Order: sequence, then structure tokens, then C-alpha cells
Amino acid sequence: MRLLQAIGGARHGGAEGFFLRLALALHRAGVATTPVLLETDAWITLPDGGWAEWEQSLSKNRRKIIHRDVRAFREAGYRIEHAPLSDCWDELGAIASATQAKYGHDTSPEIELKSLYNHVLCMGDAARAALLYRADGALVGFCLYYVWQGTVTLRWLGLDYDKLAGGGEYFSICYYTQIERAAEHGLRRLHAGVYAADAKAIRGATLRPLWLLDLSEDSVLARSDAAIRRYNTSRYDALKVDPKTASALDEDAWHPFL
Repeated sequence: MRLLQAIGGARHGGAEGFFLRLALALHRAGVATTPVLLETDAWITLPDGGWAEWEQSLSKNRRKIIHRDVRAFREAGYRIEHAPLSDCWDELGAIASATQAKYGHDTSPEIELKSLYNHVLCMGDAARAALLYRADGALVGFCLYYVWQGTVTLRWLGLDYDKLAGGGEYFSICYYTQIERAAEHGLRRLHAGVYAADAKAIRGATLRPLWLLDLSEDSVLARSDAAIRRYNTSRYDALKVDPKTASALDEDAWHPFL
């Protein structure tokens, strides 16, 4: 019962803080193990003032990186269109399959289409896609995302790498297009997810920890508090000494379990 009450009490507030509140609540409710840092999670705040306000929040050197990306994208002649996933999922199988194959996964367009359609079935109107087109009209990439209560959650990136021009495609289709349209569509947060923390921090992301908390009664971690905290601290320290990520850390989210 105490665990259920803890989970209920942690549900209030923004999604980006839920896992920290839940870990703290469960810890106070009697869970003996100390949370282990699982991954670094990136969130970008989408300002009311749109692109200009977001750009001004970055350092001069980071603005130069953004300008380089934007210039390369424009010179390549790309355009991005946004559409409900229900309207375009059946066009994305080949691109999704090509992306998976690049990273060594055995798949096919037919298999990927089933996965794409599941997003439509499960998420309905919340599932959308940013579609990347070349100047000749060829569809060469997509970013599947969900929109809920002003939060954009990135879920799936597909790029036909053999047909790209090297024009800043990744950041343009995942991040920049959402920042550009945030004010018009009432978007307030972008969940950029795990991995590539430095590249995301350069583009204004806040880095928060994802904690793994073992709830089993006979957990092997139950008597490893000191070792877990040393591990968590070593991961935190690596981010703190890196100039790309040092200023991006949400300190209040990291310190409870260091």
C-alpha cells in the first residue's frame, strides 16, 4: 500500500521530473536499494518567443553551430512537412528498413510497416511525423513523434542515408523544426531522449538522470549503497567536466543519489 501511495504522490507535475519524484517517493516508502543511474535524458524547453528566443539562450559559439546546420540544410534544398502519422505511415517502410539495416538489423519494409501502423493504432492523433523532402520532391527521411499536453516526444528517426546531401538532416528534422513551430502550436517541451548528450546539450537541452530502482525484496543491490553512489557520481562527474555538458545538468535531479 505504501508503494502505491508513493507512486500516486509522484504523478503530479511535469513528465520530465516524474522519474526523480517517483524514485524519491519509493525510497522514502521503504525501498532499501539506492537508484542506479541508467541513462542521461535530454529535454529542450520550447520558449514562447520561438526560434529567436531559443537562439538567444545559447552561447555565441553554440549559435555558430546552429547557423552552420541551418545553412547546410537550406543549401541542400530540403523542406520539412508535418502530418498525422495516420496519413503517411504507409510511405515510410522502406526508409525505416534502410535505417535499421545501416545499424545491422535484419528487417524489411513490410516488418517496419507493421511497427509504424501499431503507433497509429495505439496513439491515434497524438502520433505525428516530420517528413523530410529533397529539392526534387523525394521523401528521404522522417521523425515520428507524439504530442501530448504541449510536450513533443521523439520516438523514431528514419533516414535514407544513401540519398542525403549531408545538410544537417538529423538536427533539422528532430529538433529545429519543432523549435520553429513551437509558439504557433502551443508546444512547451521537447523530450529528446537518451544518447548523444553532448550534441543535445550544445543545442540547449537540459540533462536529467534516468534512475533504475530495484523493487525486489531480495535485491542484490540492497547492501551496495556506497558502490552505487560512487558509480552514479562517476557518471555525473564525467558530464560535469565536459564543457559541452557541464552547464546543461539539472543539478537538483542528479544530487539525491550521488
